[in-house]
Amino acid sequence: MNYSKKNNPTTEFPLTTRQLFWLAGFFLLVALVLLTTLGPLTIGADTVVCQVSTCDIMHTTTADFVRGTFYATGLRNFADGEVQLIPVGLASPWVTETHSLPPRAELAAVSFDNMLYAIAGLDGSQTATTTIYTATTSLTGTITAGWSLVDNLPVALAGAAAVISRTQSGGILYVVGGSDSGGTPVNSIYFKSLGSDGSLLGSTWSTATLPLGLGYSTVVVNNGYLYVIGGGTPAPINTIYRYPIVNSSGTLGGVITDALALGKDLLNLAATTWKGPTKSFLYVTGGLDNFDQGSETTYYTSFDPTTGALVSPWITTTLVNAFNAHGIAQVNGSVHIVGGKEGLGNNTATTKVQTGLIDNPPEGILHDWGAGVWLVTEPLPQPRFYHGVATNLGGEIFAIGGRDNTGTITGTVYHGSTSGAGATYAPTGNYVSPVFDAAAGVGLTGLKWNSSITSTSQMTLSMWYRASNSVTTLETVPWTFSGNSLPGVGVTTTVPFASELNLRYLQYRAVFTTTITNQSPMLNAVAVTYRPPPTPPPPTTVPPPTTTIPPTTTVTPVPPGASLPDLMIPDMRAPANQSNPSPISYTINISVANWGTAGFNKIPVISKTAKWIQQSSPRGAPRPIPNDVRAASRNALTTYTHFWVDVYIDPTSPPTMANTLGNCSNQGGLPSYGLVYALGIGEITNVAIQCWLAQGTHTYYAQVDTCDGQPACTSTAGYVEERSETNNIAGAIQSGQTWHIDLGWLNPLMLPSIFR
Repeated sequence: MNYSKKNNPTTEFPLTTRQLFWLAGFFLLVALVLLTTLGPLTIGADTVVCQVSTCDIMHTTTADFVRGTFYATGLRNFADGEVQLIPVGLASPWVTETHSLPPRAELAAVSFDNMLYAIAGLDGSQTATTTIYTATTSLTGTITAGWSLVDNLPVALAGAAAVISRTQSGGILYVVGGSDSGGTPVNSIYFKSLGSDGSLLGSTWSTATLPLGLGYSTVVVNNGYLYVIGGGTPAPINTIYRYPIVNSSGTLGGVITDALALGKDLLNLAATTWKGPTKSFLYVTGGLDNFDQGSETTYYTSFDPTTGALVSPWITTTLVNAFNAHGIAQVNGSVHIVGGKEGLGNNTATTKVQTGLIDNPPEGILHDWGAGVWLVTEPLPQPRFYHGVATNLGGEIFAIGGRDNTGTITGTVYHGSTSGAGATYAPTGNYVSPVFDAAAGVGLTGLKWNSSITSTSQMTLSMWYRASNSVTTLETVPWTFSGNSLPGVGVTTTVPFASELNLRYLQYRAVFTTTITNQSPMLNAVAVTYRPPPTPPPPTTVPPPTTTIPPTTTVTPVPPGASLPDLMIPDMRAPANQSNPSPISYTINISVANWGTAGFNKIPVISKTAKWIQQSSPRGAPRPIPNDVRAASRNALTTYTHFWVDVYIDPTSPPTMANTLGNCSNQGGLPSYGLVYALGIGEITNVAIQCWLAQGTHTYYAQVDTCDGQPACTSTAGYVEERSETNNIAGAIQSGQTWHIDLGWLNPLMLPSIFR
């Protein structure tokens, strides 16, 4: 990407880039939002664009921004992905899913990324079930893979509560309490591990016990503790039980009765949590008391970060009415209460959706709009109670099954967007990026970002950063102010650091404000600029080329004025870490171009003749050449000339010479590489090399036209004599990153998504 190289704030990105993805103006479309929680800092897998002397690590798409942490902000999909203040309430009407669940009510619903779970509950014949169904969604909410029966609980339950506790390898699903098929509350807690893809692992459920039989409670997890709140024995209680989660398998320690109880005995209540910058909060809403009356109270407080105890006293607010048997979802600092039975008399199924905004600062406090905390927003298409509510990775809210206003059990699923063109936006919020890893030995030189600010007096978007050589200490580094965004739509602000930072890891924080209730600043793209470490110089003494040539190869002198080929790797995409427990096949996508000399229009075309294959052979042995590949002139690179492409994974030192071969391995452990032939001058082709790798973040390089030590090649020139022998190596990039060299043309194969 050609960013402006000015050292002062500049008013635009290059026109060719802006025309493609920042045709600005506030045409507001359906957006994407992410429900994220604070935890150990994660290292982002980002697009890298390099020029002659500097590189930019970029955030430009929803996939880039989605890994960060949102505080009253959310994603938007106006172009290829932006960040804005979060609208209060749903941004568009609920959509009825085409994929329905078998009729279920009094079920539990949870989610893991884009996978939804519908757990137990009553079926259409009012019978308790053991079933666990899952469905996969897109970021925008549509269920892409319909409901599948994936597991069964040991016993049939209705009114159970469920929650997922995240682990490094996936998560733990807990199913707590409920009533059995005879309507008797049970004291069981069932739990099972989830894989990194959300699949339930193993055939056996582990168990723990509650102090008493308990149904229609609500559960949350926070900082290594499981909390069971209220519920019925069958009479409602006000107790909150706390269990330490003692290991990665989800085993629970001894139960602790929290000193802070609810203000009244409640069942059919709903709770959620929010993780702020310094502490976490619990929000408990509605419920049914022991007089069979609905509750209009919201209780909320923070967690003690050391003991896990709830901090006394409760802060309370009032809902727009009394509610029970409702659903709840917290998305990026907005709390949504979905449906339920409305009224003190506990007798009216409702379509109402209420939204409260969590302030920061003051941290964790529900925002008072003057007329109250809770705003009534986009209603459900039909009344629902005893339904399940969950959110996906994009922040879409799903209302699953439940009973309608006649009490009939349904399997209908609705989903609603929590971002987009809002009627009311949060007045302030911020977005914290994932950690950028610029690799060791680099010099961080500055930040630049593209934004849309339509009112300089009523909107601001400021940028902050922190950097360190250690991921673990980065959180303790104070934020440094970088600058305020320049006004205008689609405008780039470029701010160099006061001095080069010889630090590896960096985070940025974007702070948004608006006093225009129906408009928000937008952050369109961010780039961290760095100076790569210098490439080791080649040896000063170069041995002369050998004159021993295999019989199939002929060498012709370079005629005066001849056009030489020039092989290079303008793009490379490294696979993201799959968290696989054992080595699996990872695909490294490499774009190979024959740049050549003058004689074409410098817009490489996709080759119609080029072919490539992946090969494997023992190290040290000559690499085989298929019978249908005939070698021709080394310098002309005519139709049948061949060359190899090698991949280097976590090398001890970066590749510098053509005779440094890669270390990609096939499943059997043999070195694996690509062979390319029939790539003419002015052409480009894509090579996808598969390597067997263990889990973890890896460092990748690639080299085109390597030399396997045979007489036909040299350590400096490989097999093909080129116009330049110094541009054959790409990298380094980390897992999930993209390497791109800006040559003034747009690569049609491996172009980073910012250009699309």
